[in-house]
Amino acid sequence: MKLELDENNPKQIYLQIADQMELAIIKSHFGGDDFLPSVRDLAKENLVNPNTVAKAYAELRGRNLVESVRGKGLRVLEINQKDKQYRKNKIFMQELEKLLSAAEELEISESEIINVIKLRSKP
Repeated sequence: MKLELDENNPKQIYLQIADQMELAIIKSHFGGDDFLPSVRDLAKENLVNPNTVAKAYAELRGRNLVESVRGKGLRVLEINQKDKQYRKNKIFMQELEKLLSAAEELEISESEIINVIKLRSKP
């Protein structure tokens, strides 16, 4: 699984990995009972230290998205629709907050933001 990792991003690499894996899970790219790629495979494919991937996987366990299965790796847990929607909303709100902060920094008015959204939503 190829990830988009940005060394210039202030967010640590292991958190970028965990966030992208969480998004893949909630978008059903991995279903319940699927296994994540091995630490070594994911590290090799994305040119990162295996310890970084291991730390990201520990983060996913902490988020209750995966569980360890002895001898097999990390299995994706089944997520109900309510939890998926909650997680999607949380991610969206985090991204929206970043955009609104950038708009404020650039002195873009609320009406300009609304106009852009309206233009974007037209076919």
